[in-house]
Amino acid sequence: MYVMALSDGMREFADGVSFTRGLPAGPIPANPPPTVAAVLAAFRAAGCHGTAWFRLSDADPAAHLPECPNPSACDGLDLGEINIHAGQVIDLGTPVDHLAFRKPHPAAVLAAACALAGTCGPRLVFDDSCEDFFAVHPGETAAALRADWPW
Repeated sequence: MYVMALSDGMREFADGVSFTRGLPAGPIPANPPPTVAAVLAAFRAAGCHGTAWFRLSDADPAAHLPECPNPSACDGLDLGEINIHAGQVIDLGTPVDHLAFRKPHPAAVLAAACALAGTCGPRLVFDDSCEDFFAVHPGETAAALRADWPW
């Protein structure tokens, strides 16, 4: 699954795609890309965890996202394998244009997208099939969106 900023530039990308939910009719304000620090903070605030497919140059263990403690008992907040600039050493100030998740629990992606939208602006979520696109806007919660969530 993928999460990226929802912007006017995404309209062309999404042209012809059937939206499950949320593409606004009017202009979408541009937001600067969040930093790695902001993304990880949003994940932690949502209670999410996962396996990093990136390496942080910062030695502070508090900056790292925790691994899934127990997939069968984590309440669906495992983001799976998280790709931010895969295989590269990045620092907490690196801008993040998009995120990719491999084998995530779908509820975790919804929680993470809501947390990111709240701090970084609207987010667009889609999967490998590109059949369903789901927009998440600031102030929306996972609990309120769960019934419409296609995954």
